[in-house]
Amino acid sequence: MSSAYSVIERTPTVVEYNHVRQSSGLSVKDEVAVEQGLAHTLYGVCIEHEGSVVGIGRVIGDGGLFFDVVDLAVTEEHWGKGVGKLIMDALMSYVDAHARPSALICLMANRAITPFYETYGFKARDSDMLGMAIRK
Repeated sequence: MSSAYSVIERTPTVVEYNHVRQSSGLSVKDEVAVEQGLAHTLYGVCIEHEGSVVGIGRVIGDGGLFFDVVDLAVTEEHWGKGVGKLIMDALMSYVDAHARPSALICLMANRAITPFYETYGFKARDSDMLGMAIRK
């Protein structure tokens, strides 16, 4: 991995957020919703390369009982270069420092990338514990 990557502990801007999402193949989100959501970030990290944000990740939740790892995205041209690991290492360091022993740490992932998250201790839910969501 190139040493040209910098880990910056901050929440991305709305423009950075949607740019990285789009460049990674994820959907662009409504800017008003992004602004509201980013304002409630417990911890955010941006990975910069040559002055541009090429990776993002956030931890959201109530800061006590529940922590959710969300928005982990890397622009396509930086895939396979360890950027995702830089993001997860930073996010998990925050969680390890702030989550109490009874806290629940969650994330939602595409099936293809679950082995990556398993290296951080995440496990698929049991089949009798169905995860549910509503998309607007």
